[in-house]
Amino acid sequence: MKRFIKSSYFLVGMLVLMVLLEYLPPIFHVYVRDASRRLKLPWIITFQLLQVFLLVLCLFGLVCRYGKKVVIINAVAIVLILYSFDFVLWKSDPYLKLPFDSPHYFRNFEKYHNLQRPADASNINYSWGHKLRWNRLRFRERDFQEPKPVEIFRIMVVGDSFTFGTGLAESERYSNLLEKLLREKFPSVPPVIEVLNFGIRGVNTISEYILLRKYIDKVQPDLLIFGFCYNDVRLRGEKTYRAYELYKRNFRWYKRILMKKMSFIGLSYLGGMLEKLTDKIGDYIYNIPADIDLLKRAYDPREKDWAIFSQSLRDIKRLSDKLKLPPPIFAILNHFPGYHCLSDLDQPSEECKFLAQCFAQVGQEAKTAGFNVVTFEDEVFARLRRKQLKFTDLPINVIDLHPSRYLNEIYAQKIAERVEIVLESYLRRPNLKR
Repeated sequence: MKRFIKSSYFLVGMLVLMVLLEYLPPIFHVYVRDASRRLKLPWIITFQLLQVFLLVLCLFGLVCRYGKKVVIINAVAIVLILYSFDFVLWKSDPYLKLPFDSPHYFRNFEKYHNLQRPADASNINYSWGHKLRWNRLRFRERDFQEPKPVEIFRIMVVGDSFTFGTGLAESERYSNLLEKLLREKFPSVPPVIEVLNFGIRGVNTISEYILLRKYIDKVQPDLLIFGFCYNDVRLRGEKTYRAYELYKRNFRWYKRILMKKMSFIGLSYLGGMLEKLTDKIGDYIYNIPADIDLLKRAYDPREKDWAIFSQSLRDIKRLSDKLKLPPPIFAILNHFPGYHCLSDLDQPSEECKFLAQCFAQVGQEAKTAGFNVVTFEDEVFARLRRKQLKFTDLPINVIDLHPSRYLNEIYAQKIAERVEIVLESYLRRPNLKR
């Protein structure tokens, strides 16, 4: 018996069993039970105790084979290596050097549970140090008058997180900058120009149409602006997304247990690496495609995603026409952070080429639907070539690739040129009260 325990087969077998015990539960959906009791169920404790028992057997086998002194020295060395590696990961974590952000903090709570955070972070979101305020309709915007006074020219801006202003102060968003530019251009004559931001994080174009239909009578806009992001074409709730949601339900609690264990022994950053490995396993089990493959499917004119996106554009234009508004402005807020890895603007990567094709396809579809389309490539690339901008200036920071305040300034300036034409035509109306 002792000879078998000393053998390599026994030691390898113990290690394999420990790994299997770690990953079998989520693979076979053991954790899919009552969510409120998952962390308390006896079988979870049983799995953890089995792992401890196997570890003890493995150590006993090593002692029998190599001797107590060798095992202790190697065990100490391994522990030192693990904690040193975790320390290096901790010191190199960019989040610790950045302003507080609620979503990143709570997504990685086990890493940062000892991090000092704002006292009200639990009930008020912070976006990279910027405290978010909400109006009575739960948008990140000031309250506005209802019904709209005749002396106000109101612009309603709709979009996703790019428009919402993730990581930016309200004053840095392109909607706020646009209002400032327009008021400077038309300072002394009525109407008072008012730009209201109705951006919501994570929405797509069909959701924006539903939002517009819900609030347009309250807002009574004189002009509509839509901020488009490359992934607004994709639908939520399709087969791929249902698989992803199933994966999150089945693996969420396993990952939480894993992170709690690793955090308990002071190896939370190594736990984060194991969590990523778990994500890879989940992607494989549920056959979840890569983001670029999802985009390729969404932009295929034969697919449902594209058909619904195109219909949403036509529905928005029809609603705008019904209210006798000017053609809506469709601002393609290109995902320029995707270009940050380029060393040569004249030789874009395949990913960048694909995104450029997507933007061109969207722009043509919006023009066909009757929108006033605005793009920003020329302005951004010109500033990059003249060294007025660096690639690192395009995203908010190294963690969050949402557009920076520099990009929002470019967005506002270009959109303002289009809005000025609309305003000049509006001011020439004979029935306008001066």
